[in-house]
Amino acid sequence: MIRGGGRNRAGSVRFRPHRVTERYERLRKQVGEYLSGAQREGRIRADRDPGQAAAVLLALLDGLQIQWLYNRDVDMIAAFDAFYETWLTPPVGVTDEPGDTQPQGAEKLK
Repeated sequence: MIRGGGRNRAGSVRFRPHRVTERYERLRKQVGEYLSGAQREGRIRADRDPGQAAAVLLALLDGLQIQWLYNRDVDMIAAFDAFYETWLTPPVGVTDEPGDTQPQGAEKLK
């Protein structure tokens, strides 16, 4: 039986799936908006859907954190860098503007 205050008899906090759902929706929206801005500034690839990239990025980070909890040798930074370089960085010399050949993607997300 669940008692008042959101705790069960053992004293642990009650799990509320809707809060997890709301958190991920909020994070996907915030990260997607950030990535969309980075696209407009030419810091990430223009051919990636920001919402999809946000979902993939959050899944990557969650998965890496879980792996790190089990094995502290997991290099989360190297894995993120590999994701960024292969999935988000625009190819050198490729731009969205016709006739523009300036390299893009040299600066990582800040």
